[in-house]
Amino acid sequence: MALDDLLTRLRRQAEAEATALVDEGRRAAAQIAQEADAEVSAVRAERRRALEARLRAEASVAIESARSDAALRLLRARREAIESVIHRVQAMLPETGADPHYVVSATGEFDRALEVLDGRPAVASAAAALAEHLSARTPPGVEIRADPTVSGFRIQSTDGRIEVDATLDARLRQLAPALAIELARAMDEPE
Repeated sequence: MALDDLLTRLRRQAEAEATALVDEGRRAAAQIAQEADAEVSAVRAERRRALEARLRAEASVAIESARSDAALRLLRARREAIESVIHRVQAMLPETGADPHYVVSATGEFDRALEVLDGRPAVASAAAALAEHLSARTPPGVEIRADPTVSGFRIQSTDGRIEVDATLDARLRQLAPALAIELARAMDEPE
């Protein structure tokens, strides 16, 4: 019996050791699985962060591109609106040049232009109504010519050294940049 007891004890001890080894293996396997899951989660999180960062960067670029395109379209629309206003004003110049109020007000400008000429002989071109009005007050040596293509007047010394361009077209060209700025400001103001 002593041998049977010894075998039973050895068997129980071996079973206990086997159970302990299996339990330890299971714990080690669970630990390895847990560490692997943590690593997989970390890799997934890093990939997700990288993907989110890339998508944010792409979205930011797309948004900036859309903003630039919108700003460009707005600038083009403003330019077209400003050009349209300036063209409308240009279309009104011949009528304005024939207006009796303008004809009277242009007289003072014509007198200042004559002062610039300082007595030199000159030729002046003006719209018909203005040419008729100015011819009565023109000093000797200055010839006035009616020109239907001119709104306002242009006067040039016969030697070509002095020219005064007081046409409404020339004034509009001079005022166009300031007018464009004012129109752009007006477009920006809320209604």
